[in-house]
Amino acid sequence: IEQYQSVLEIDPDYALAYAGLADAYGFSSIQGVMSQHEGYERSREMAENALSIDPDLVEALLALADIQLEYDWDTEAAERSYLRALELRPSDAEGLRTYGYFLATEGRYDEAISYYKKALEVDPMQLRAYFGLGITLIFAGRYEDVPWLTEKLAKHRDERFMGMWNYRLNMLQLRFQNRWEELIEVLPAEPESIGDLQDATIAYYHTGNMERANEFLQRLTEAVEESKDEYSSLAAALVQMGQPDRALEYLEKAVQVREVNLSFIRNDPDFEPILDDPRFLDLLKRAGIKPPPTG
Repeated sequence: IEQYQSVLEIDPDYALAYAGLADAYGFSSIQGVMSQHEGYERSREMAENALSIDPDLVEALLALADIQLEYDWDTEAAERSYLRALELRPSDAEGLRTYGYFLATEGRYDEAISYYKKALEVDPMQLRAYFGLGITLIFAGRYEDVPWLTEKLAKHRDERFMGMWNYRLNMLQLRFQNRWEELIEVLPAEPESIGDLQDATIAYYHTGNMERANEFLQRLTEAVEESKDEYSSLAAALVQMGQPDRALEYLEKAVQVREVNLSFIRNDPDFEPILDDPRFLDLLKRAGIKPPPTG
């Protein structure tokens, strides 16, 4: 951030430096360096400054699109910004990747996979495109394509990295295939992260071990309350455990703190049991989030 600010002291009209600041503030917000509200609002200010100087600056359009998707929960505005960036620079690897990410969050998996593959054609070393594509293949149920992607990535990464890659994708695949006993076997013995605690809670619930499920639910609740973030992760576990009333209470908290990426819940399989619940639909409406797709 300081380096970009130093550049702007020399040239206050350097639009690309404002775009860099937009990305830096957004990343600082996600990493907890500053509050989400402060980080995203500063990011928006910098992106808008860049676009006021150069309305066709791709980097600024992509930064603005990320804000519209992750913080504003305005998927229609985000898609316009992503598409405008790609209209200006059709072979931009980051633009192709981030639009693929957008499409995946919308449940448009086939389109997302196509854009991720295009991003990797432009930049075969883009790790976030590999992870995005791998996760989307699993969400789409195209498990048979994951080995191909793993083989492609292995050409560029060492054995240690590939071990982490295989672990993460295997966990996700077990999760989405409801292979709960196998998931328990590969989870850490003492989960600590919110993601692992959520997986443990749901997995033990579905295997009928209520004592362990409730133990991990309590730990998950404490972790979420302490972080004052990721309320939707706790809500998802509660939905899976048949506790929609408590789940909706935590989703209300997620709305209040403007939890990043909350709009994704409309396509999250964990929330399928309440997708047609009038209270859930009312919450989405009040938050300005589109209702779940039908059909």
